[in-house]
Amino acid sequence: MNRCNLLAPAPNSTSKSSGEMGTSRPAEWSFTPSAMVLQQRGLLPPNNEDDPDVTQARQEVKEKFGISKNYKGNPWVEGNRSADIPDEQNVSLFVQNIPADPPADGHLTCCAKIALYTREAAEKLYSQISAGGIVIRGHRLRCRWNRVKVAPRGEQWNSRVLLIVGPESEITRQRLDECFANNFVYNMDEIVDHGVVDGLARLEYRFASYLCQAQFAYQTIRSNFGKTTYVQYGSVLKTYHVVTV
Repeated sequence: MNRCNLLAPAPNSTSKSSGEMGTSRPAEWSFTPSAMVLQQRGLLPPNNEDDPDVTQARQEVKEKFGISKNYKGNPWVEGNRSADIPDEQNVSLFVQNIPADPPADGHLTCCAKIALYTREAAEKLYSQISAGGIVIRGHRLRCRWNRVKVAPRGEQWNSRVLLIVGPESEITRQRLDECFANNFVYNMDEIVDHGVVDGLARLEYRFASYLCQAQFAYQTIRSNFGKTTYVQYGSVLKTYHVVTV
């Protein structure tokens, strides 16, 4: 499915690539909310920074796996650790001099980790930033290869964009937003409403990232909606809000 056929009828046959649902929640698509949401509900203990034993254990794990001492995430999660790969395979960049919204702790700028699918894509972004070619609100970005390495994923038919089609009585912003908020923590780039055709609502959700956001949203829809709802990854047509100079 691509943007040009969003107005086409949703397929009637079920296939692995279509993303179409069954009437019940199939076992293979059972979905557990993210740890952050479970902590918010009180179903998992919070990261207790006041417990000296927990703090010490976190620091020891971060040192063992080369994670920054300032990292606030969960160092016990394997996906948050550096991949055991050569430097030339790393696809993760550490980007600096990003405008802070709002500034915090005396810092006027912020940083971000960007992990791409392929080394080639990562090198292109690295070269563009290193040449001073990306400016955000007057801030010229800087970058270096992230010391917490990420392995390439290769070319995949998924992205941070989800295309969602289903009955207008079921596929609404309110229901989707509530369903997502109950299952994972996310940030939105943009939500595009493509209107209703033949009783089918068509929404495009552009999440901030694929991992833990668009991916979780896809799984959440597969687990919570029926066979009349269709979801598929879409094309990322707008990757950066930047001015190229």
